[in-house]
Amino acid sequence: MVKNNDRESGFIGESPVIQEMRRLIARVARVPSNVLITGESGTGKELIAREIHRMSPRSAQPFIAVNCAAIPENLVESELFGFEKGAFSGAMRTSKGKFELADGGTLMLDEIGDMPLAVQAKLLRVLQENEITRLGGEHKVIKINVRVIAATHRDLESEIEESRFRQDLFYRICTHIVRVPPLRERLEDIQPLTVHFVQQICQRFEMPVPAVHPSTIAALQQYHWRKNNVRELENVVERMIVQCDGEQLLPRHIPKEILAADVFSESPETGQANEKLSGALSIDLDPESGKSFQELKQDAERQIVQQHLEENEWHITNTAKALGIANHSNLIKIMKRLGIKKPKDE
Repeated sequence: MVKNNDRESGFIGESPVIQEMRRLIARVARVPSNVLITGESGTGKELIAREIHRMSPRSAQPFIAVNCAAIPENLVESELFGFEKGAFSGAMRTSKGKFELADGGTLMLDEIGDMPLAVQAKLLRVLQENEITRLGGEHKVIKINVRVIAATHRDLESEIEESRFRQDLFYRICTHIVRVPPLRERLEDIQPLTVHFVQQICQRFEMPVPAVHPSTIAALQQYHWRKNNVRELENVVERMIVQCDGEQLLPRHIPKEILAADVFSESPETGQANEKLSGALSIDLDPESGKSFQELKQDAERQIVQQHLEENEWHITNTAKALGIANHSNLIKIMKRLGIKKPKDE
């Protein structure tokens, strides 16, 4: 069963994209069709699947989630369809697969784009016939009633072009497509998400709940959030809480690699965005240090560059490589901007 927790983190926020996604989920939940959820890592695809199940007529029945990417290739078939006693070495008893366990309810196939082609063919047959055959039980057909919700961070249409995903299976699972937006497309939701994580984490740690200063939210909204989205934000908030030594979460509590992240990006878009934001950032003060966000950001950049230079014995090319900067001349420009000079005694 799925517990109806108050406001799952993937749904927190009132941005237009989240409101539209809520409306789509409500419509999709009412019908029994299969669903494909797409989105980057950490955007909350499993939360969406659970919400669809919770709002559906199947809500009183099981919800089973399986990560196709986490199962060894030689075990995917037995994990999904089960196996009979003696089907293979070590099969000491009959075991139901995920489809049988989810009978009457919903089966979420997470990271379906990682499913081996041979298993894709068998999955297609299951979706067409609504029946499975356990491994080693070729003459025993088991009828099932399962709604499949698939999810992936991959572009399945590109995978089809590369012959890594079956087109016929794609059309079976994508009756409805729900795209989960990345965090960088819903920056206005960072404030309620951050407050939610602060309360959740402090409750878990049995700590006093600090207030979140507006300048901290402004600082978090400047980060690109391209790696793990909401999951990454939760991790950052937890690290900030550990660093917090007062009653407020301030910009100086943000991990330095987050503050300094964009300085090493060579994307023209990132550079233009930072240039446009520089004026606004100068007025976001850290109330305790008296420094603007831009000053805190430069302090973090300076510390990270200095640390890498020292670790690489001030070898510019090696340091640039360690920082992910393709052209060492760009590192020299960054050093000049930050006022970093090689010590004379080096």
